[in-house]
Amino acid sequence: MSEMPSNAIPEEKLTAEVGWMAGSAVANCPQCKRLFLLPTQAENSLCPLCHRAELTSQTGYVRKEAPEAIIPLRLKSADLQKILSDFLAKTPYPEADLSVEKLMSRARVVYWPLWLVDADLKGEWTATLGFDYQVKTAKESFGHQGWQSLERLRTQTNFEPRLGYLDRHYDNLTVAALRNQQKRFEQIGTYEMAESVAYQSDMLASNSLQLPEIEPQELLDVAKSKLTRLAEKEIIQAAAAQHHQNVQFNGDYLNLNWTQMLMPLVSTSYQDEKGNVQTLVINGQSGKVYGRRLASIEKAKKWTLGLMSIPLFFLLVGIVLILSGVWLLIGLAFPVLLLLLLIGLALIPVIRANRWNRKERAMEEFE
Repeated sequence: MSEMPSNAIPEEKLTAEVGWMAGSAVANCPQCKRLFLLPTQAENSLCPLCHRAELTSQTGYVRKEAPEAIIPLRLKSADLQKILSDFLAKTPYPEADLSVEKLMSRARVVYWPLWLVDADLKGEWTATLGFDYQVKTAKESFGHQGWQSLERLRTQTNFEPRLGYLDRHYDNLTVAALRNQQKRFEQIGTYEMAESVAYQSDMLASNSLQLPEIEPQELLDVAKSKLTRLAEKEIIQAAAAQHHQNVQFNGDYLNLNWTQMLMPLVSTSYQDEKGNVQTLVINGQSGKVYGRRLASIEKAKKWTLGLMSIPLFFLLVGIVLILSGVWLLIGLAFPVLLLLLLIGLALIPVIRANRWNRKERAMEEFE
């Protein structure tokens, strides 16, 4: 892995082009404020994540060191079509723009980063460790057969203070490169990191790369905290204790090296009836989809108006029968109840579409 950059960003790293992604340029989305590394041959300048604004070129901080690892895009075109089809299948009265064909035509592959950090830990550790042992006791009792002794085994714990010295090297500890990383994992799911492969210069092809929002110099305390927890876990395992208290590592964090792992997602979008762009995002490894799938209120209204023709027809027939005196003989109770039932059924499309949209709009925006 490459060495961690210093706190001051070197001027030569404030660049719009990097060697490990030939012909690339830094661009900013004025809507979602994300930074991207784009292939200059990219024809679509619309933001590949929010799909709501044209990207603007700018000079940005891009590491000269190539990413260390990348998780390959597992989804093929046929896979994506089926995933979107299944995702939209239960949507009532879908928006006119919400179709598999249109979503496929707007699909963009975007890779996003995760920091990997290596480190050497050297120093002392202390802990209070508890070890279980069994104690045999006997209880005497007197009965019809005289005195009897009943043996019992009980477990007790003996806590002892321990200390030692730790000298360990840790590879590829993951640290967030985006401020909203945890929320993103909650929305589209996590990735199987074990499926990552070494990065090669042609792996991004014509796809976009979202740039890190947090640089390593801001993450030293986070990385040290994670490394400490990892070290403490190994201390407990090595001690083979059943219980532990106050496990602490006190030492040095040396040779911290940082690189990136890139993870794939697929984003696409559609326009709702109010003209707002709605984004759908798919985990490029697992296929999990996140986003709002809105129903068309106008389409639901058309269904309601069409169904309203049925009670309207019966109403007109009823008026004729009333005027002719026929219903005066059979009574009005049943026809009125039937008319109300038909009106209620006709309102179902609008009610269903509105309830569906309230549920979908309650979803948070993609992070």
